[in-house]
Amino acid sequence: MTIYQKIEQEIERAREKFLPFHSQHEAYAVILEELDEFWECVKHDQDGYKELVQVAAMCVAAIRECE
Repeated sequence: MTIYQKIEQEIERAREKFLPFHSQHEAYAVILEELDEFWECVKHDQDGYKELVQVAAMCVAAIRECE
């Protein structure tokens, strides 16, 4: 599976659980939360790959949904 497929899969998973972004403010908050989770992995010397996929997915979702 390519990284792009993983990102699309993560967007689909998130949209099954949560509604699309209502505003840029909401998108920012979600992206920041995902980025904070990645930062926690970095600080604890853990693999942050999954968190980075989630960051990328929320960035792509924000681009699509906040036009």
